[in-house]
Amino acid sequence: MNLRDKVVLLTGASSGIGRDAALALAARGAVVMALAPREERLRSLVAECSALSPRSDFLCGDLGTRAFAEHCVDETRRRLGRVDVLVNNAGMPLHKQIYHTSVEDAQRVMDVNFMSCVWTTFAAIPLMLEQGGGAIVNVSSFAALVTPPRESLYAAS
Repeated sequence: MNLRDKVVLLTGASSGIGRDAALALAARGAVVMALAPREERLRSLVAECSALSPRSDFLCGDLGTRAFAEHCVDETRRRLGRVDVLVNNAGMPLHKQIYHTSVEDAQRVMDVNFMSCVWTTFAAIPLMLEQGGGAIVNVSSFAALVTPPRESLYAAS
């Protein structure tokens, strides 16, 4: 896929796979809208991306809330004119034995790791249909197949 000047909305961009993906996308000419909850890390990332793709930008907030997840798609369109690619990469581990977790813990993990993908995807589909196309990429984990110790909720999400 030719990514030159394509707008890529990337969740979970401040560290790990998301950070590496943002830099790789910018290097290929994509305009990256980076999303994560840690503003200082996003500022640093976008400074690096901007050297390769000057229009790159960021949104800082909690993707575990539906309003923010949906807002990200609208705000990307407002700032950058479109959303060509949505990469749902945000995820949070829990590192607890299941008998030390609460229903609230489970809800939080599911909201960030699963529901944020649902919310951003459902917000992006009408826009992509209106634009005549787009791509949605959902990043998963091997933990879905082989559950690590103390990560049952993460694996389920």
